[in-house]
Amino acid sequence: MVDTSSIEAYPSPSFGEVPTGAFPGPGSSFPSGASAQGSYVVWEAQFIRQADGSCKHVVVSPWRGAHNMTMLNGPRGNEDGAALVNLAPIFGGIALLGEAGKVAAVSTYRFVKVEVSEGAGLRVTMRGKPAEMVSLLFARGDANVGYSCASETAVIGPEGVGVALLV
Repeated sequence: MVDTSSIEAYPSPSFGEVPTGAFPGPGSSFPSGASAQGSYVVWEAQFIRQADGSCKHVVVSPWRGAHNMTMLNGPRGNEDGAALVNLAPIFGGIALLGEAGKVAAVSTYRFVKVEVSEGAGLRVTMRGKPAEMVSLLFARGDANVGYSCASETAVIGPEGVGVALLV
């Protein structure tokens, strides 16, 4: 896991450079003493069911300090059921959930940079194969009204880098 104090971990747009770095904290608390209440969302990554890039199987909830989950059978029965629980920080009412259908929804290989946009939302810089289409999932809303999943398809440009604005 990489955190914001691992500056050397931020990858270049090139796949030739392997991201490095580590999470230096104990892994038992949120960064900089941040309160998890109201500043994170939780969602289950049932990546086999989410491969179509839609929000059909994505349920986003405010993080309340704990989350229960049930392992569902996959499309072929109990042989391929899989799920992960993810936490995503909220910035300006938007939380990047990640790339649809991936086990590592937010990978340092795919995501070069995630910035809070000056206007609203998140500006996400990705790398990949030129003309590759990337299905991104994100959440919007607030803890009082609730959160909903939204999806955006981004296209990687000819130089191997693409940018998406999530609002």
